[in-house]
Amino acid sequence: MNRWNQPEVPHKGWTCFDVVDLGYEEYKSCQMCGNETVRFLHYMKHAEHPFLEVGCICAEKMSGDYVEPRNRERALRNRAKRRQTWRQQEWFISKNGNPCLRFKGTYITIYKTRIGHYGIIIRSISYSHYFHTIDAAKEAAFDFYEQVK
Repeated sequence: MNRWNQPEVPHKGWTCFDVVDLGYEEYKSCQMCGNETVRFLHYMKHAEHPFLEVGCICAEKMSGDYVEPRNRERALRNRAKRRQTWRQQEWFISKNGNPCLRFKGTYITIYKTRIGHYGIIIRSISYSHYFHTIDAAKEAAFDFYEQVK
């Protein structure tokens, strides 16, 4: 469905309130132009219309901003590349038996709690959430690393 042809849908004055990366395997259709291969969804809001999930080009046109939608999308692309690099890292086992990773000069440690869950320590800062598996902790460690770097 192409909403650009519908006069009741505002074409200008939209603002972006979030951008989401659907990943390499999932795509959605742009709710403004109908393009079926949108990986990065820009959530746009307008005072006179319910929010829409759109692609970068429509987000630019709807907001009148031809810089920030691309910057937001570029930031998500870069984060996805960093996550991919993270997943390819070799973890080693410390002398205490904990999985550890040295990533860009920072040591990350996964440890087992007394109740059998797994926690994360980065730069002597303990992450406050616990995980049921080592793999879940390793994935979450990326997000924690991104916050503390």
